[in-house]
Amino acid sequence: GYDFLLANDVDNSNPVVQAEQLNWMYYLLNFGSITGNESNANFDSIRVDAVDNVDADLLQIAADYFKAAYGVDQNDAKADQHVSILEDWSDNDFEYVKDQGSNQLSMDNKMRLSLKYSLTIPVVDKESNKRSGLEPLISNNLVN
Repeated sequence: GYDFLLANDVDNSNPVVQAEQLNWMYYLLNFGSITGNESNANFDSIRVDAVDNVDADLLQIAADYFKAAYGVDQNDAKADQHVSILEDWSDNDFEYVKDQGSNQLSMDNKMRLSLKYSLTIPVVDKESNKRSGLEPLISNNLVN
């Protein structure tokens, strides 16, 4: 339930909290270099969970970081090497991402549910089959 959402009791509109997110993101994306002088151990992408429960400024901070650090706004090759995925629950989230310049990859909820019901629901028997087939993977998403 919603009571267990990550950091739902943190005021992430507070500039101090936002700065800490930027510090944490920098640390993770440079983990290998910082902890062992090994750049091959750095993370190259992130996933922002439950985006509907955080201040939109946090998403912009992440997008700006990826542009500044990796140049993901310069071409598709760089963007493909450093992905920032937003785990959406609202059907409106992809519109926000589009309005902000499509700086991040929006995994919309309809696509998430299509993946779940097409690929992960077990088939016990024909009568109780809840699996949807593959058609929703093609047609039931908000982001083309």
